[in-house]
Amino acid sequence: MRKMLLALILAVSAAAPLQAAEQVPVRAGLHEGYGRIVFDWPRQVDYEARIEEGRLVVTFGEAAAFEGPVMRNGLAGYAGAPLPSAGGRGLALALKGPYGLKHFRIGPKVVLDLQQAAAARQGEAAPAAAAADELPRVRVRAGRHDGFSRLVFDWADPVGEVLEEAPGRARLVFDRPAAFDLSAVDAPRLPQIDGISATPDSVTVEAPAGSRFKVDRSGTKVVLDVIASPAPAPATPPAAQVEDLTPRPQQPPLQDKPADAAEAKQAPPAPAAAPEEGPTSLVPKSMGGSAAVEPMAAAPAPAPAPATADSAKPAAAEPLRTAEPPALPQAVIADSARGRLTIATEPMPAFLSSQAQGPKADAFLPVVMTFSWELPTAAAAFRRGENLWLVFDRPAPRQVVQQIASEAPHLGEVQLLEEGGATILLIRAQPTVAPRLSRDGTSWTVDLRLRSPLPEKALAAPVVESEEGGRVRYPVVGAGRLLWITDPDAGDRLVLVPIRGAGMGLTLPYGFPQFRSLQTHQGIVLQPLTTAIEVATLQSGVLVRDRNGLLVSKPEDRRAAPRAADLPPSGSPGLLRLEEWRRGGIEKYQENRQALQRATSGGGGDRLGIARLDLARFYFAHGLGSEAFGVLQVIEDENPRLARDPEVHLMKGASQMMLQDYRGAATSLAHAALAGEREALLWQAALAAQAEEWQAAATGFAVTLDLIESYPDNLRLPLGLAAAEAFVQAGDLDAATAQLALLSDNLDDRELAQVKVVQGMVRLAGGDPEQARELWSDVRDGAHRPSQARARLALIALGMEEGTLSPEAAIEELERLRFAWRGDLFEFTLLRKLAELYVRQNRQRDALFALREAVTAFPDDPTSRNSAQRMREIFAEIYQNPGDPEVPPLRALALYQEFIELTPAGPEGDKMIAGLADRLVEVDLLDRAAELLEGQVRYRLEGEDKARIGARLALVQLLDRNPQASLEALEISEVTDLEVPLASQRRQLRARALAALDRSDDALQTLVGDDSLDAEQLRADIHWRRRNWPDVVDSLSNLIPLLPPRRPMQEEEGKLVVNLAVALLLADEKVELEDLNRRYGAAMAKGPQAETFRLLVGDGESFAVSSVADELREVGVAQDFMASYRARLDRSSLSELN
Repeated sequence: MRKMLLALILAVSAAAPLQAAEQVPVRAGLHEGYGRIVFDWPRQVDYEARIEEGRLVVTFGEAAAFEGPVMRNGLAGYAGAPLPSAGGRGLALALKGPYGLKHFRIGPKVVLDLQQAAAARQGEAAPAAAAADELPRVRVRAGRHDGFSRLVFDWADPVGEVLEEAPGRARLVFDRPAAFDLSAVDAPRLPQIDGISATPDSVTVEAPAGSRFKVDRSGTKVVLDVIASPAPAPATPPAAQVEDLTPRPQQPPLQDKPADAAEAKQAPPAPAAAPEEGPTSLVPKSMGGSAAVEPMAAAPAPAPAPATADSAKPAAAEPLRTAEPPALPQAVIADSARGRLTIATEPMPAFLSSQAQGPKADAFLPVVMTFSWELPTAAAAFRRGENLWLVFDRPAPRQVVQQIASEAPHLGEVQLLEEGGATILLIRAQPTVAPRLSRDGTSWTVDLRLRSPLPEKALAAPVVESEEGGRVRYPVVGAGRLLWITDPDAGDRLVLVPIRGAGMGLTLPYGFPQFRSLQTHQGIVLQPLTTAIEVATLQSGVLVRDRNGLLVSKPEDRRAAPRAADLPPSGSPGLLRLEEWRRGGIEKYQENRQALQRATSGGGGDRLGIARLDLARFYFAHGLGSEAFGVLQVIEDENPRLARDPEVHLMKGASQMMLQDYRGAATSLAHAALAGEREALLWQAALAAQAEEWQAAATGFAVTLDLIESYPDNLRLPLGLAAAEAFVQAGDLDAATAQLALLSDNLDDRELAQVKVVQGMVRLAGGDPEQARELWSDVRDGAHRPSQARARLALIALGMEEGTLSPEAAIEELERLRFAWRGDLFEFTLLRKLAELYVRQNRQRDALFALREAVTAFPDDPTSRNSAQRMREIFAEIYQNPGDPEVPPLRALALYQEFIELTPAGPEGDKMIAGLADRLVEVDLLDRAAELLEGQVRYRLEGEDKARIGARLALVQLLDRNPQASLEALEISEVTDLEVPLASQRRQLRARALAALDRSDDALQTLVGDDSLDAEQLRADIHWRRRNWPDVVDSLSNLIPLLPPRRPMQEEEGKLVVNLAVALLLADEKVELEDLNRRYGAAMAKGPQAETFRLLVGDGESFAVSSVADELREVGVAQDFMASYRARLDRSSLSELN
């Protein structure tokens, strides 16, 4: 036994370290050109990463319990599932190809990137090593200064560079290879540099946490300053420690027009520059100038020279800054400046999530977030990689991340970057979730749901302005503060420009040699590609330039060419080369198909994958969506690396659109590989049109119409018609007319019918209903059945609008049309229109059933969610207080039970149930009202609301003569620390129920300490039941004033006086009875109880008095407590009692 115990102790002690190992989540993601693995350490730990013998090996300074999908599945296409190594401190992953490794930190996180391009670089490694002597030698010098360390790269010729930053690390990449000589760099003697290494095209510097990096030039030299964390610095660095570097001339500040010379002469001498943190202005404030260059602190300036004519002129060049002062401490932000956040979600109706008709994809619950500040706020929103960015130029509400995680956990991981007093949220939402932003005063509402990523309003394309050195302006009104941010995932710098106009974003990305602008839902986002980029906001837009000159075309070249906004934004064909892939006309279709199929029957590996891709391209180019999708599925299963190509994702999404798999199409088209692809926007616009998001669809079609012409006939016509209808619905009739004109040539009868349907929409929107009726009537009498159905529906709507068709007749026509055409999305549209007519005719049940059938039959249609929301609205209208008078209480109850899943969550649903319970109590359906209230108490409510509804349930049970159920209602709704009125009401209801169960002593004990009139009335009731007449007298005396009112007494007051007289008589209190007669006799003689009171006080025979008392004591006040509640219910509803 002792041996077993010892073995158990040893086993437990051996297991202890494993149990104590910290859990570290491991995430993985695929990106264009590389795969990423992220270790989410909660704090910084040492690590080492390397590739050896075909494996990725990473070792940490501490053991951990690594967890996440990557631990089971590995990184698709890059590495297999990891195996533990180094005693639990590391992992080893078998690589699936010759990948390169890049690793760095983002805060405490460790990031490993496996790069595809490494294969080519490794193949070139040997020749590059052999030719190393042929590379130009670049000497690297180092200097130590107060507050920073400097590296100088002595290039012989001008060179371009890009600085890639991450916390504690920077990589300076040059545009040509070189042999970097680091022999003069003594890293241990440089306090701001922990390590330095070089490759033929870059130099990597490791630095202490919190360090900042700045790149500048002096002639052909490139200078990298590594600036220490904030610390006091001397006013001026010693001259001997400053490198003798000549600054390049700076360009003049950005401005809309040259500065007035006279003003320049009158300008006072510039004062000594004070250290400041934040961006400097590139333009005069009078022109609306705001922040400009990336935030950097100014160096202390020398003492001002005496004012002279020359010194008063603006300087032509700004001297190179050699040091940066410590950052100022961040000001404390008041809670009032932080604003508020409210979050609401839309629940999924049960019939949409039911698996009865087969498994459904997980549905996303829409989230509506409202951010409110006291001051006007600008906003931006965009997607980059796996993150959806929400940006506001005001401080974040308190606990914003925790609130989102608590109230909308399905959104995904949320990260807050609170920099520069702004709110920057990174939400790892699924790719098909897109925001719509709207503004109301100083509040912004962000509606997140499955929808098209296209903005509702497109910002104008950037304009290249003819200024020396070149500059680019993004026309926009209402730009907010510029925010320079480091992307925590990519590690590069972004310039965020929030704007105050809601729903306005860049439909397309725009690229220039030195910077890019990203596609956005709202606002403008710039990605600098050099360190010399400067940005400023003006009243006329956002200006971008490069200190070394922006590489843009010459003014005369631009004058000879159309404006950028007048050309296809990419200036090149789309992603898909459809004409080439068709391999000739239809006459060669069979021959080409057979040849391509034969190519897929032999070989293997990449050759087989390319053969399959050629076959998929061929099918897609001929408009064969089903065939193309099938081949693409095989490629996805057997050639995962090939399946990551943007071309494959686009063909897959478009094929799914052809097959009416809109949910799948949305997922494929939202893939990160398609970000910025113009041809993907064409299909996203088509998807938006299918979802009836007309503004977004029109925005997308407006920049992609030229791509439609390359598609085969069976796709060109539907895409063109979708574009025309989107333009009509968005109010752009000129664009719709122009698009229809392009489609009107060489059409057969079937195609002409489809065009005429949309032409009728244009005519009606243009104010010509007669021409619209003529077009639709012609189609209705034609032979193309789908167009017939659409024309009939349009004519019904026109008849109702003009008043020539009654609602009853319209319903009859729609019901007939419904059975004439079933099974596709037209039926879905028809059912929705039918439901609205049912509502107008107070046929709510029919409306709800029609909408339920629509969303159940078409759950994947993008507008199903809208129809489900309309069901909730109709359902809520029935139970709005005081309720729809056209819906009787029993009918309202039946509808509630049939569509109970539509009951909203939260206070809105609770109010609806309370209103229905009120209506049931009004018609004395107490048992049905009790069922509703009990469901609320048991399953919906918490806290004081639960106690309040529990009291109502207890009262309903008492009214229904069920005191035991009343006590149970109070028990299940028991809550502590209630407000005094509610606590008193619950105590009195408990006492009344106990009394009804003949537990009078318990009832009286419950009322101890309660001196309210209701409690006194209840005590009188209990004492009367017990025939305890002296105590009845005490309680009733407390309810009756000493003297009667000067007005005529009300019936309830008279009854109390009669009851007191009965109690006094039965208690044999003759003196008190005479006193009551003296005080109230005259007042009672004028009321309806005059005769009864006269007999009780002794004006009649003694036997008569005794007889009256005996009769009254059987009734007395026994029902007065409940009668008072019934009287209140006659005057108000149940919900108004507490």
